[in-house]
Amino acid sequence: MKSESEDYKDDVSLPLRLAWKGAEALGNLAAFVQGRGGNEDLLQRLQLEYEKNYFLSGDIDVSLYHPDCLFADPFASFRGRERFRRNLSNLGLFVLSYRCRLLSLAQDPVDPNVFRSCVMVKLQLNLPWRPVLAWPWRV
Repeated sequence: MKSESEDYKDDVSLPLRLAWKGAEALGNLAAFVQGRGGNEDLLQRLQLEYEKNYFLSGDIDVSLYHPDCLFADPFASFRGRERFRRNLSNLGLFVLSYRCRLLSLAQDPVDPNVFRSCVMVKLQLNLPWRPVLAWPWRV
């Protein structure tokens, strides 16, 4: 028994199928090139994330992160853009005040899909004794 897609293939000529596959591949390539931007564009957009203190608000530019992206720092490591956004939003509930300064941001020389950053973070926690924490955060 044939599936519907097999029946459809019989109705479409080989040249038409090849033209469609070629157009689809070309469209995917064009979307990849235009959508990604260059490395400089990515670095600038990531820098803007830090400037708006995304990791304390959860307000991230979702287009920068793959849905199954790995987020790792010295404290935790997990996968998933939505989990990352949710964790960041929840973290903000425990913080009274904060200051952040981007120290470095660079693309990994071995894996161009990996970006590494270091941020000097100082924050006051919303606990009864109001502790102040400061550390260089590497992500």
